[in-house]
Amino acid sequence: MTSEGKQLSSVLSAALIAIGLIGSSVVLSRAGVQAFRIKHAENRVVVTGSATKRIKSDWVVWHAVVKSQAPEMAQAYKKLAGDVPELAAFVKSRGIDAKEVKISAASIQEIHPRDRAGHRGLLAGHRKGREGLA
Repeated sequence: MTSEGKQLSSVLSAALIAIGLIGSSVVLSRAGVQAFRIKHAENRVVVTGSATKRIKSDWVVWHAVVKSQAPEMAQAYKKLAGDVPELAAFVKSRGIDAKEVKISAASIQEIHPRDRAGHRGLLAGHRKGREGLA
C-alpha cells in the first residue's frame, strides 16, 4: 500500500469512528431522556373523583346584587334599604367580618314600557340596586 492509500484508509477509519461516536451519543441521550421522564413520572399524583374530607377555606369572594322595583322611587328605595341589611347579615352569618364587606352606592333605573313598535312609553316605575362584594 502506498502512502496515499494509507492516508485515505486512516481518513476513512477516522470518519467511521466519528460517525459511530455521534450515533452512539444520540442513542444514549435519548435513552437518558426517557429514563429521566420515567423516574419523574413517579413523583406526580393524579387525583380523580371527589374529596371525602371537608376543607375549610380561608378565602372567599362573593358578588351579590340586591334589586327592588316599585312605581315610586321612594318605595323602591325603602324596599332596598330593608334588603341590604339582610344581605349583610347573611354574609356575617357565614363568618365574614363586616370590615371585609363592601357595598356600592345605589343605582337608579327608570322603567319605561315599550309599545309593539318599540316606542318608549311614560314612566312606569323605578328599579334600584346595590352591589355587595365580600
